[in-house]
This record gives sequence, C-alpha cells and structure tokens, in this order.
Amino acid sequence: MESKQITSLNETTIPTAVINFDEYDPRTIDVWENYISINEEKERATQIILDATSPFLIESEKGQGKTLLIHTICKENNIALIEEQVGPGTRKTDLFGSKEINNDGTLFNLGIFPRAIEVANHFGHACLYCDEGNTQDPETQKLWNRICDDRKSVFINGKNYKLNPNCKLSVVWTTNPASYVGINSMPEDLRSRFIGEIWKYPSPLQIKKVIDWQKIYNDCINQNVNPSDGISHSSQNQVTVAIPNEINELVEEMLFPGLIIFIQDIHALRMKGDVEYSLSIRDINQFFNQFFKNTFKNPNSKNILQQTFAQVILFKFEDPAERELIKVRIQDTFGVKLK
Repeated sequence: MESKQITSLNETTIPTAVINFDEYDPRTIDVWENYISINEEKERATQIILDATSPFLIESEKGQGKTLLIHTICKENNIALIEEQVGPGTRKTDLFGSKEINNDGTLFNLGIFPRAIEVANHFGHACLYCDEGNTQDPETQKLWNRICDDRKSVFINGKNYKLNPNCKLSVVWTTNPASYVGINSMPEDLRSRFIGEIWKYPSPLQIKKVIDWQKIYNDCINQNVNPSDGISHSSQNQVTVAIPNEINELVEEMLFPGLIIFIQDIHALRMKGDVEYSLSIRDINQFFNQFFKNTFKNPNSKNILQQTFAQVILFKFEDPAERELIKVRIQDTFGVKLK
C-alpha cells in the first residue's frame, strides 16, 4: 500500500494510507432503478444538496426510496458520494481514524470525516451520506457536530483536514421514525445543525404513481427467468413482453387495488401498536416480483397467490399472534386463505 508523509507543526506524523478516489467518483455511482418523485421531494433535496450550506436529514418509514434518491441526485449532478454504514457499533476511531500495523509498517487510516473532506477537496463537491444515522449511540452522534457546522474540519494525526475554498461537502442523513427498534434520539445540539423533511406514509395515489407492474414483469423476464414459453433472456438482450391478459386482469382488478388498501390497514395497525411491521412500497414491489416469478415457474399451480402472500407478506411478521392477524386480513381483503 502506498503512503505519504504528513508534516505539521514541524513534526513528522504517522504516514496516512492513500485514498482511492476512484471509489468515490460520481461516474461509478450505482443507480439501480429510476427514482420517481411523488411530492417534488427530489427537486427540494437536489437544491439543498447542491447548496451544501446545511446538513440535510430525511426521516421516513423504510422502503420509500431514500437511499435511491441520494444516489440519483449525486449521479445526475456529478457529486462524489461517500456512503457509510453506521450503527450502535460505530466508534470514534471509525469517524476520525486510527493507526494500523501491517506488513508496510504503521499507517494511519483516515476515518469517515477526514476522508470525506479529502474527497470533497479532490472532486470539488462531495456528499457524505449516512443511512440510519440515529442508530448510533447519542454520544457518538455528538461527534458529528464539527463536520455538520461551518467549521467542516477535523484535526487528526497532526493535520487539520479542512474544506478548501470553493469546495463543497454536503452531509445527508436518512433515518427511520423513533418508533423503530434500535433508534436513538438525536441530540438537540446536533439536530439544531440540520434542516430536513419528515415524509408522511405514502397515500394511495402516491403508491399508484411509483408501482409499475409491467416493468416488474419484464424485469423478471430479463433476469434470466424462464417464462412459460421456455425462452431464457439474457441481460444483454432486454425484451419487452405484454403481460398476458388473465394475469394483467388479476393484478389490475384485484391485487393492486387490494394491496393499496391492505398496506394502509397494516400501517394503521402499526400505529396502534397491534403489529410491529409496517408494509412499504418496497414490499409491494417485492410482492409483484415474486408473484410473476412464481407464475413463470408454475403457471398451472392453483397456489401461486397463497405462496406469494406467505413468502412476501406473512414472512415479514415474526410474532405468531401477529401472523394470525395478518392471515385474517389477507383472507378478508383478497379471499386468499393461508395455512
């Protein structure tokens, strides 16, 4: 591994491990599907990230596309992305850096904060994205104060890592509601540094806007799944096939409208504390994806709906009493009886 000497205040510090800037290049950012803005939230978030004057926080239920949104904005606006996994095990050394002894001797590995500053200085604009930031312990969250205010600097290993003039570092957190297990309160002094949005649970109209079962159907075909015609399609040979009428009618007339009502009902149960899991847009996408795959594999099976509901919906509820409640709701809404 290459290293470089850092000299500060006439002292030679521990050599720092060289950053692989290609890892953060905007051109390498993965955007796995098209983000559909349902309430102009993409436009608002884009402007805040481009301004880079205040840290930005988005709070919402899981599965509403927060991570996809940040990836999309950075990709479209040529912003380097530093995406870090944090949680209850995140330590001060993860954020600031630590010594490491290996075959090359002793090196200093930069933590999240100085690395983000260096990446921003290299590319001109970087986004430090922290998913589920409030799963960190409150004392660890407080360590974010300096990187989240006008100082945008870190003194570590004998050097002051500071944002260069005309360079930008956007700090973005996404969080789940405080009702989720493992979520900690955000310290007041840190929260005061952020601006943000709290996304409401999606309405039926918003869900309709983002669910495209025709696309899901064709994605299944293009994922080397063998449909009933026995043809396997490679990812290099994308195809578009109309959904057979009998399947499309089932989806359009029963499954899709039923699922919209169903997830709203389950969310209401979650708010009352009757269940611990709230279904999301991600779950609806999973449902249709698995339903089409099950249909391809066993086109003549009479148990496709039972199998799909068990695999995608019932599976999400760990408590046996909750499962029985969900079974009743599935039968009442769709006429599908699960064992």
